[in-house]
Amino acid sequence: ITTNLEGGKKFKFRYHNDKGDWTYNYGGDIDDLSEGGGDIAVAETGTYEIKLFLTRSTSNKIYATCTKK
Repeated sequence: ITTNLEGGKKFKFRYHNDKGDWTYNYGGDIDDLSEGGGDIAVAETGTYEIKLFLTRSTSNKIYATCTKK
């Protein structure tokens, strides 16, 4: 996904948001995400390409990349 993010703000990855809660979410260290992990800080405002890797096919970790465009 490509989206605009604001510096100083935070984000997480969540799914199955049927109930409007955060039951299923990933956060923490972007290089080693964990279920229920903390928020991921945005360093500076800009347009970012974000990729989430849940399958562990390229690493033993669940991780994401967040590249400023």
